[in-house]
Amino acid sequence: MSIPQHLNPYSKINEHEQIGNTDSVILDLVLYVSKDRLSRVGIYQECLYNKMKNFNKIPSFLPFYYYKFHDPDKCNLILFFDDLDCRNPVEQQQKILSAILTIPKSINIKKFVGFAAPELEAWIIADWTNSVARHPDFKRRQQSMCHWLSTEKNIPFDNPESFSEYDKEKDCCQEKLSQALVDSSVMPEFNSNSKPLSKGLHTPELLSHINPDTVQQKCPLFREFYNYLKNFCAS
Repeated sequence: MSIPQHLNPYSKINEHEQIGNTDSVILDLVLYVSKDRLSRVGIYQECLYNKMKNFNKIPSFLPFYYYKFHDPDKCNLILFFDDLDCRNPVEQQQKILSAILTIPKSINIKKFVGFAAPELEAWIIADWTNSVARHPDFKRRQQSMCHWLSTEKNIPFDNPESFSEYDKEKDCCQEKLSQALVDSSVMPEFNSNSKPLSKGLHTPELLSHINPDTVQQKCPLFREFYNYLKNFCAS
């Protein structure tokens, strides 16, 4: 899903210190859909507000990211993306859009709020064959990992977005899908020299190998996000 450097209008963004590996995968996904047709996109992601307690603080962060990389007169889409963490997608979308709309120059720009439910790791689960099953660090134990996730954690591989439930006290899922995936890689039966799955190293790499067409068949919120970008770039 990687985009050739000469077609990548976000090459400078990908090198920015605030954009982590997983964020780059999202940029790659945007580019995979749009190729070189999407000339300006404002990406506002969790890396800019992961310590914020409420959406009222979004406007103070968004202008920095919005103006840092793009000419606001040419930006034609503000894309907000985040893990849903078992929250209500409609309520979250409304909160985010309301906060963004407090920025005057964003009013006439198209906006889309996308979610990974409950986390980005759902996309890996949805396309296990092209991600974990083929990765050299896991391909010899991927069947055991898959079986454990299915039987011990009751993760539905045909509908991974439905995993876990909302915990009101923690304001997130009762169980973390990302942690379950890590735990599946360190079972006692595995060789002690086997590499545990790393969220920082393995997750972005695994995400870069998923097939969006496969994932959209199993993840409704991903399908909404993916189809919006396809339609946006075709319009």
